[in-house]
Amino acid sequence: MEQRNGKSLTEEAYQKIKGFILRSEIYPRQKIIIEDLSKQMGVSRTPIREAMSRLVKDGYVKQIWNRGFFVNEITVEEVEELYGAREALEPYLAEQAAGRATPAQIQQLEGLLKEYGEYVERRPIRGRRLLDLVFHTKVAEIAGNTYLQRVLGEVFERIVLKQRVAVGPLDRGRDAFLQHQAILAAIRDGKPKNARREALYHVRKSRQLAMLRLQEEENYLKSLKIVG
Repeated sequence: MEQRNGKSLTEEAYQKIKGFILRSEIYPRQKIIIEDLSKQMGVSRTPIREAMSRLVKDGYVKQIWNRGFFVNEITVEEVEELYGAREALEPYLAEQAAGRATPAQIQQLEGLLKEYGEYVERRPIRGRRLLDLVFHTKVAEIAGNTYLQRVLGEVFERIVLKQRVAVGPLDRGRDAFLQHQAILAAIRDGKPKNARREALYHVRKSRQLAMLRLQEEENYLKSLKIVG
């Protein structure tokens, strides 16, 4: 197996390609050109192909016969599954965090939320999604459950990686910001039941928004006669 600095080139390629998707350097429905990635990363095509096979297995990429590899996008079924997982996890974790958070941890959450608010005004959805991931995994960390923190991180990673980036209406970002503020206020005030309630409301509203984005995307593609 090819190695560089003691690390498998396949693993290195896998992480880099995943990073490209995460940062929107390649995005849902885009074709991935193995030759281009090989030149860009300075490795042979073999580790790139092996990384692509792993990405296909993990559900981030799909391979279409005689056409190549394409970045997957989230489906209605995945929205239901992923946001169902969030609904099962986040209210419990917020409730636990409200009884455990230290002043230093509260300050960290406040800093994240301040940065989130700045992204809302600039309107880049990808930045908000990444901060959403950090905020909620930080709440999970405060709750003190490392296993659920890891599971929630994986759920968020799939949501961030597989949703198309767009510039959305400003009021949507502001609504989400206010929901985060409500969760933080309940944690700061040491009110577990309020934290659970606000987290549940936030996840359910996020699910509705994810479904709306899917419908808007489908309508847009139909208008271009790309689908249906």
